Amino acid sequence: MTIKALITGITGMVGSHLADFLLEKTDWDIYGMCRWRSPLDNVEHLLDRAIYQEK
Repeated sequence: MTIKALITGITGMVGSHLADFLLEKTDWDIYGMCRWRSPLDNVEHLLDRAIYQEK
C-alpha cells in the first residue's frame, strides 16, 4: 500500500519545502492544494512532475 500525503498550502514557504523533502526522502504519493490565486513561484520547479486536476 502506497502512503499518501496531502499538503494544504503547498505553494507556501513551509508547504513547498515539505513537498521537496518528501519527494526526495520518500516514495510517497504527494498531493497538494492551493488557492486559485496563489503564486506558483515556490513550486515552479515541481510543475513538470505534477498532474493537475481542476474542480
